[in-house]
Amino acid sequence: MVLYLEDNRLVVRVDESRRDVWKQEPFYSELRSQAQRNGSGRQIIVLVGERSYAIVPQGNIDLGVIGPTDLLVTIEYDGGRRWTVEKMDAADPRVANLRPGVRVDSTDSGRHKA
Repeated sequence: MVLYLEDNRLVVRVDESRRDVWKQEPFYSELRSQAQRNGSGRQIIVLVGERSYAIVPQGNIDLGVIGPTDLLVTIEYDGGRRWTVEKMDAADPRVANLRPGVRVDSTDSGRHKA
């Protein structure tokens, strides 16, 4: 595994010959712990081949293949106490005015950040 920072995220690139190593201990617990410490301020994204996963305090989210027009958006709920990461197309009107790291009110009681 190789870890590096990219914009507002920590990226974990996993060697395809050891696809599940990030799910093993102590790695998985440390990634989830990191997500809890960071709050929604920094995404933790695991790349395994072309497949992507987001690590959040509750576990991991299979984001699938990230396309060239896709954005990874952090959505906060309950005043930032809960959050998730979703893949959205850049043409989606919900993300039209988002900028990395900028929070805006959403109509679904969450806050979105690109």
